[in-house]
Amino acid sequence: MRPWYWSVAAVSVLGGPAAAQQVVASLPFTSSQTAGPTGTDYEPPEDDHDLWVIEDFSIAEAVQLDRFEALGTVFPSPVTVLGVTARIYDAMPPFGNLVLSSVPGTGSVVPGAATSTFRTQFQGQVLPAGSYFIVWNASTLTSLGRRAVFWAQTGPHAVGGGLPDNAWLWNPGGWWGYPNNIKKVPADLKGNGQSGVNFTLWGTPVCYANCDGSGSSPELTANDFQCFISSYVSGTAYANCDHSTGTPTLTPNDFQCFLNAFAAGCS
Repeated sequence: MRPWYWSVAAVSVLGGPAAAQQVVASLPFTSSQTAGPTGTDYEPPEDDHDLWVIEDFSIAEAVQLDRFEALGTVFPSPVTVLGVTARIYDAMPPFGNLVLSSVPGTGSVVPGAATSTFRTQFQGQVLPAGSYFIVWNASTLTSLGRRAVFWAQTGPHAVGGGLPDNAWLWNPGGWWGYPNNIKKVPADLKGNGQSGVNFTLWGTPVCYANCDGSGSSPELTANDFQCFISSYVSGTAYANCDHSTGTPTLTPNDFQCFLNAFAAGCS
């Protein structure tokens, strides 16, 4: 049996003040559905079975990411989790570039009677404003038949941008035989439609002009100009200061936008 879907009841590392942390992107679980895909990191030697959940999101300003969370469970019980990993790509895997990855060894789970909270830490890595894909899974005792299951959730994001009902499963090793190793997360157990999957990213907004993420004084220096120029040349989302959607996305207007932000300083 290929257990991809179950029906179940129910950058630089910087410090940031905990009090300032907030939800920066979220598709929260509202209990409107009680089924979801497996997002499981299989034990060796079955690494080609690994399944990752994919969701899109966007942020309008740079943030220092604190942690990732998603609600789900391990089926069958008990809720045994060996690790949780979250990665951020600048385009849909497998074609996108890896932008950030959670810190190894920081994954954990808070078990619940019906719903558990899976989380992992980014520990202040800076994510520039832009559109991204969050990709995650959890490792459990697959040798005992256990799978990590994350609750599906329809509807729009509550915080941050992103398309509704736009979750996917990614099997990089190709074991499950999905076309291009990607499969939609369906809206029902018969495989119809497409759903989203709940997730939440916590972080702290940072000053846009502080491109290099420095915490020293003065906060804005010539290094930030060099950082912006490097981002512009690389074509990263951060360099799109004016948030334009035309072609080309990056233009001289972005330089002027950055100069204005630099002149305004960081409050």
